[in-house]
Amino acid sequence: MALARGLFTMNLTDIKPFLIHRFKSEGDLIKAITKVSNNFTAAREDVNDYLLDERLVAAYAAFYLTTNFPKFSHCMEYLEGYKDLLQESELIDIGSGPGTFLFAIGEFFDWNLSTLYGIETSHLMKKQAAKIKEGLFPDKNIEIVSNSNIIPKKKKNRIVIFTHSVNEMGVERAIEYIKDLDPDGIMFIEPGTKSFFKEYLTLREKLIESGFNCHYPCPSNNECPMKDKDDWCHQYIRVTHDPEIARLSQLVSINRVWQPMTLGLYLKGSTTKKAGARIIRTYPETKFSLGWDICYDANKLTFVEVIKKDYDKSEVKVLSKYLAGKNVEFSIKKELTDRLRIKVEGEIG
Repeated sequence: MALARGLFTMNLTDIKPFLIHRFKSEGDLIKAITKVSNNFTAAREDVNDYLLDERLVAAYAAFYLTTNFPKFSHCMEYLEGYKDLLQESELIDIGSGPGTFLFAIGEFFDWNLSTLYGIETSHLMKKQAAKIKEGLFPDKNIEIVSNSNIIPKKKKNRIVIFTHSVNEMGVERAIEYIKDLDPDGIMFIEPGTKSFFKEYLTLREKLIESGFNCHYPCPSNNECPMKDKDDWCHQYIRVTHDPEIARLSQLVSINRVWQPMTLGLYLKGSTTKKAGARIIRTYPETKFSLGWDICYDANKLTFVEVIKKDYDKSEVKVLSKYLAGKNVEFSIKKELTDRLRIKVEGEIG
């Protein structure tokens, strides 16, 4: 694995020797990745068919494991204040697949973790994960199981992480896992799609009803201001990949640089940390200002203007790169009829 610009990446050279299917050529691999991708988009009714085919599971690992590998470290940029909490807890990745996020979690924490489990029900996915672990992480303390009942009763704080799995298993199955595992915290890294957001709101309500507090992305446990809107809240990250992976993404015509996601963190028995505002959406900048939709206070949604002349050029350059999901502290300069003019406070970075 390589550390690029402070973020972990994985390339094809790393993973190819440990795929459960040997592809005859690059073209063969591209065809298989395209097949898997189509299952996730045009052929959603066949979404799980690839789990029965070694060739497609290997293609999934070759493309989606490598392109998602840096994603966890980007998520932790948004959850920077919770790194110690996660590192000191039992971590359980639900729907771990071939280790798509499982190995990235270990790498991010430099494997300084007391407990790291993955739960995966697909036999071939478990087989693929085991081969990658044997080849790339042979001495690391990871256990991948097929059933939550196999995981021992918790001995310390426990956090379960749903990684692109709630969107496939559904809310009710996710709730069953949560009841079985009795976690103290729940983290979600799910697709940033409009269709999933509706499911996420249902899950959010159920978690708050059962005693969890939202720490990210919501400033409070109050009702989501987008609940009855034809819109959705999601976060964005910009991922820098290893050149091999960047080239592969171009060959299969799938953009894995700009990645929308639904990121969430809920903790039991702990009130929400003070949040200034979450950026929900960014708009094309004008000559004079930057425009954002923000959620702040007790989940209040509004449009804000950031006036460029209030900052030096280097600060404007940084502010213009802020993405949906970023937390900002601000003061109100002027209240207009349909917007606020704000001044970003604190460190700009």
